[in-house]
This record gives sequence, C-alpha cells and structure tokens, in this order.
Amino acid sequence: MVLRAYMDAWLPIILSKFERAMFVDAFAGPGEYENGELGSPVIALNALAEHSSQNMMTG
Repeated sequence: MVLRAYMDAWLPIILSKFERAMFVDAFAGPGEYENGELGSPVIALNALAEHSSQNMMTG
C-alpha cells in the first residue's frame, strides 16, 4: 500500500520531467506471496501500466 501510494504520487512528476526513468527495488520480493498479496515488483509495474494508460487516453 505504501509503495503504491509512493508510485502514484511520483510517477506523474518524474515522467513529466524525464523521457526515461529507472526504478530500482533493492529489496524486491516475489511477484506474489503465498497468501495472494502482490509483491513490490508487481505493484510497481501495475502503477506504471495504469499511469501510462491514463496518459494515452488523455492525450
């Protein structure tokens, strides 16, 4: 939840100023835990995918 809020806040700022950006998750866990909870790699990719699709729809 914290990572998603961070990505939602900073992705628009970073991607509006830079053509390319890199996200490094030094403590990345699995894509999905045994209990079904999403891991940080999937959370970050979902945030980027949803941000990018919003940009394509609005212009």
